[in-house]
Amino acid sequence: MKYFVLLFVLYPIIISKSQAQQTFIETDRFLYWQYGTEINFDDFALPIDSIGIKLCEKYGTNSLANIQIHSILDYPKNKRNLKTLDPKIYFAPSFCKDCSLLLKRDSSELKLAQLYFDIAEYCTRLTRKNIIQLENNGKGLAAAAFPRIVDEMYKLMGEMFGAVATQVLIDKKPEAYEKWRKDCDNLLNETKAFTTTQTDCLRFINKKPYSDKYFESYAVFGKE
Repeated sequence: MKYFVLLFVLYPIIISKSQAQQTFIETDRFLYWQYGTEINFDDFALPIDSIGIKLCEKYGTNSLANIQIHSILDYPKNKRNLKTLDPKIYFAPSFCKDCSLLLKRDSSELKLAQLYFDIAEYCTRLTRKNIIQLENNGKGLAAAAFPRIVDEMYKLMGEMFGAVATQVLIDKKPEAYEKWRKDCDNLLNETKAFTTTQTDCLRFINKKPYSDKYFESYAVFGKE
């Protein structure tokens, strides 16, 4: 299932706010995944048009949530530094505000959007875990395989999104949402060691490597 991806560019200004011990990392365009971050109705900012209405009618929904995983590989500028400097890999699930459409406020669909957001976080965690295992087999293997790693991460996310949409929206299986919500929570609990950090998120907002000894080698900000 296509999950409503549009091409987009990062906006350079970050808006961070804390409410009830929750930190939200966001720009005017993107809301990044962090513990306690919740998507709300006001985050859906795509103007309503005939295309959006037709898509909602096609899928029988009142909203279209655009969830992505931003991905970057920063590589040492000088190859002679590879002995002391490791390539840096960053992932951060993002909710694209001006790619997401809201026709009508529906609390069940808002919960579904949050589930998609959390599934994206699980996919990033599993990918980080796999990268560590790959690096144990040889330093630099993850950097060499980064495009394939990103493709596989998006493939997993698309398959999970498709399964949720089929069971919850199309087949309307009783308690399908509740089962997915419980399963996702369990998966997130099992992968806490690989959680998306503020450092991950801020790399995409800063739009440059943390050190001038690195350059941006590969980046993905959304896939069709």
